[in-house]
Amino acid sequence: MELSSDLSGAKEFTIVKRGYDPDEVNAFLDQIATGVGELKRKLAAAESEARQAQASPAPEAGRTLLTTPGLRRNPSLRVHVSGCPNSCAQHQAGDIGLAGTKVRLGGAVRLGYHLYLGADLATGRIGEVVGRMAADDVPAVVDAVIGTWEAHRHGSESLADTFHRLGADTFAATLESVLDDRWATGPEPDGTADAGSSPVDVRTAPAA
Repeated sequence: MELSSDLSGAKEFTIVKRGYDPDEVNAFLDQIATGVGELKRKLAAAESEARQAQASPAPEAGRTLLTTPGLRRNPSLRVHVSGCPNSCAQHQAGDIGLAGTKVRLGGAVRLGYHLYLGADLATGRIGEVVGRMAADDVPAVVDAVIGTWEAHRHGSESLADTFHRLGADTFAATLESVLDDRWATGPEPDGTADAGSSPVDVRTAPAA
């Protein structure tokens, strides 16, 4: 039942002798109680999302990536950054996708990201999880990914094509050598905290 300011005034009851039908009035009061309960649940959910947004590293990561050397050299790359568990910024569709969440690194849980690579919507391929890093290491990871692509691509080969030709292990090995224990290959083990919110799209231009 949807609540509105004129709900009580707009409702009409059947007149029985000198009063309203008690059963009809009680049923209407039950509807109001149900509507108030739904409103409270929606408010609690909104407050929870707001708290998650404050904890999400997505907005700050988006700002730091704007000055990343690799992206300055390749401004057409699409980088999708999101802290949204529902893939709000479509991190699986970008050339480089970063899904903000809490990650486990070296036995500790901290704010970080899952790295997605390999997306090519023209051929129906979506990005796959290569690994995870802390939020502070996002610029280093993006630069290492772009550097690996630049070093191994054939001519004008796209990042997705280079990724699928070399395989995820090649990119993961490079990131392990650069970040050491600040990088973990593969998706997050089950049981780590949920992602936050606040999606941020850093690049939206078509891929080279």
